[in-house]
Amino acid sequence: MSRLIRRGRVFFLILATLIVVDRASSLVLALIGDTENLSIWQSILLPVLVILGVVSLWRGETGLRRLMAAWALLHGGINLLIFGFLIYRMAAVTPPEQAGFLLNVSAMLFGFSLLHAGFYIFVGLALLLSRSLKAFFNHQSQTAETPLNVLTDRLLSIGKMDRASRSVRQLACDYETRTRYPVLTREILESLDDIDLVDAVVDYVQLKVNDDYEREFEIVSSLPRGFQAAYSTWWVQAEVLNGGFHQYFYNRGVDWAFMALEGYKFFGADELASLMARAIEVYLQEEPEQLKHRTDNPLQMIEQYVKARNVSTLPELDSSFYEADDDGALAMEYIRAHIDVFVAD
Repeated sequence: MSRLIRRGRVFFLILATLIVVDRASSLVLALIGDTENLSIWQSILLPVLVILGVVSLWRGETGLRRLMAAWALLHGGINLLIFGFLIYRMAAVTPPEQAGFLLNVSAMLFGFSLLHAGFYIFVGLALLLSRSLKAFFNHQSQTAETPLNVLTDRLLSIGKMDRASRSVRQLACDYETRTRYPVLTREILESLDDIDLVDAVVDYVQLKVNDDYEREFEIVSSLPRGFQAAYSTWWVQAEVLNGGFHQYFYNRGVDWAFMALEGYKFFGADELASLMARAIEVYLQEEPEQLKHRTDNPLQMIEQYVKARNVSTLPELDSSFYEADDDGALAMEYIRAHIDVFVAD
């Protein structure tokens, strides 16, 4: 983190603390005051929304930052005009020889209110113009950290786990915010590094599926063989590394397994193809027993899943997959060597 970003973080925390304390105080005063004439919007909902907005600013979202800046400028500007007008009217009826008295009275009556209004005008301008705040917000929008994540890190730091948890979250964030290409050109594919190359092809297929999971297999089957191979083998790795072959067949089914088998052959991954063929053979032998444990009752689903796993021999193949898995290296090499096969609109 650069010095400018660190300075912006400190600046933001100071401003955010002052705003939250101010809005929370106004909320408390409204609740313990004259509740009969209480304005729900002005006295309760608006302060709560402002507090939530300030807390959410930690994520660095540009739209929210501009919205909060506009509110701060409007809030401070209206109050400044109101108290400025009151002072002007008092000055208009005050004899010149009592100008000093007027200044003292104005300072006593309106001094804090004018500072309060000036503070919010300062906040609005800072949110829009401060270089350090802009740098901090840009950093936050990329790391996507939230106050909850920060609190979690503080708690996990007791067990020396904060760095690991932050890394896992960052990986998840990077994956979720990656660029997805609805069109794959030679230029795009050649510009991607090895890891992003396979993901780009898989993402292209997922965009074609477009949440139509009832027709997912039909849609993928209609695509060229290379896309079928990349997509189906990617799912084998995702499911097996997460919960083994039993989870894979439970979630994806045997049709996808046959497509993945052809996919491994397509990429020249002979060892994985052989292992996939063995897993299909085992699953087909166990399928009648496995289907007995299928249920649509969410309360029984986990229990039945565990029972099905306990009577399956598929988990015995998991360690072989972990040893043979190449993390998509052969798929990447094939795509890299046959770029034109994966150019698609």
